[in-house]
Amino acid sequence: MSRDILDLPTDQAAHKLARGYLDAAAAARARIMRGEDPRALHDLRVALRRLRGSLRAYAPYVASVIPAKLSKRLRALARLTNAARDAEVQLEWLDSSGRKARAAERPGRRWMREYLVSQRKMAYRTVRREALPEFDRIARRLRRTLEAKPVVPSRKPPVSRARFAQAAARQLREYAAILSADLGDIGSVEDEAEVHAARIAAKHLRYLVEPLARGKRATALLKSLKALQESLGGLHDRHVLARDLARALRSGVPHDTRCELLPGLSMLALRNHQEANGLYEDIARSYLGGRTPALLRPLRDFARQLAARGVHPASRA
Repeated sequence: MSRDILDLPTDQAAHKLARGYLDAAAAARARIMRGEDPRALHDLRVALRRLRGSLRAYAPYVASVIPAKLSKRLRALARLTNAARDAEVQLEWLDSSGRKARAAERPGRRWMREYLVSQRKMAYRTVRREALPEFDRIARRLRRTLEAKPVVPSRKPPVSRARFAQAAARQLREYAAILSADLGDIGSVEDEAEVHAARIAAKHLRYLVEPLARGKRATALLKSLKALQESLGGLHDRHVLARDLARALRSGVPHDTRCELLPGLSMLALRNHQEANGLYEDIARSYLGGRTPALLRPLRDFARQLAARGVHPASRA
């Protein structure tokens, strides 16, 4: 039976995780090219985030083989897929919210849908022409380095042979502190940058916990982190749509049909704003202020449990 990843030396575990995420990204990339799966882009983005997150969290154990320039290229690659993802999310929201639209709203809704479809088409063209070839180049280089034997950093050999559980515990405590600070910065529904930062921090924590989760408590922790991420993500999506609607109203709406389209577009903006307010109230009620410590307490308890698993003696290296 293979050893639990938690008990592997950290350098070996970090490389193993990164290889798994790279394989998942490659599989999603193939599905995008076949055009048979609407979730393929989502799965590629998730795999890339997990890959980037693991490389960043365990940088001391992969830095000897993963240059900083390559990590920056991974980040730029992920950004090339943002527009396609945003268009898909907004189209889904538009379709799900249009069942009770009044007749006067329908022309504006139809125009906005056509606008988003065209945005999605252009974004997917970018994904296929730019993002996927760049992924192939990065993947080839990463695979060569990740499949090589991990190199132990000479400056801190005892630490590099610590169990993965201990390194993960340190990262969980660090990321929990970041999430706590980011949640503390959110003060209103208009705090777009702060909401985005907290969403990213929650996502990073969730992806850190996933390969470590053992038992009911860890499963419950993952569930709570996912709920937080989805709440913040929903509010982030409302911010994105507000910008798209404002841009459409400024420059995209034809002047000769403006009067016909404005009722529908204005109602979309109003509903989007109302939903954003509702999401913010839920987030404030569940996670902000004095509720943040209760959210993070199980995470810190889990980090203590991981740290207690001990360190491999040097003789086992």
